[in-house]
Amino acid sequence: KYGVSVNDGVIGLSLLRSPKYPDPEADMGSHTFTYAYRVFDGSLEAGGVEEAADALNDPVFTVPGSIPFTGIIDISDPSVAVESVKLAEDGSGDMIVRLYESMGGAREARVTPLIPFGEARCCSLEEEPGEAVPEKDGALKLCFRPFEIISLRLTRPGRKEG
Repeated sequence: KYGVSVNDGVIGLSLLRSPKYPDPEADMGSHTFTYAYRVFDGSLEAGGVEEAADALNDPVFTVPGSIPFTGIIDISDPSVAVESVKLAEDGSGDMIVRLYESMGGAREARVTPLIPFGEARCCSLEEEPGEAVPEKDGALKLCFRPFEIISLRLTRPGRKEG
């Protein structure tokens, strides 16, 4: 769909590739694109690239009303991102939190849920509970490989997995 190149100080952006074979109608018609360049000095991690990409791709929207909100989860390492937070599909009321390492390095992060929970377990993408994640002072220690996704299943307070 797109590509970026840098050659002799010139940045090029290819927005669309429309080959005529094997489908002569491929990519025909109207297209809408949103793109941005971000200049930064230093490392990718310190340059705020991920935050800028999130702001562009998933802008914050507001609705009328007000409610105090302190957050759902706190993470010690900014290279570990929350991909999604949702209720478990099985109707148990457990919360699924998917996190991933975003900068391509091995990381150890302290993950602190800011909502009450019973226990934390790693789980599969199908939300099947796996091994328990030990809690210390309300925080969970997770070790990530480069770009690894870890899904956590947080049980309701007072409920333990069998």
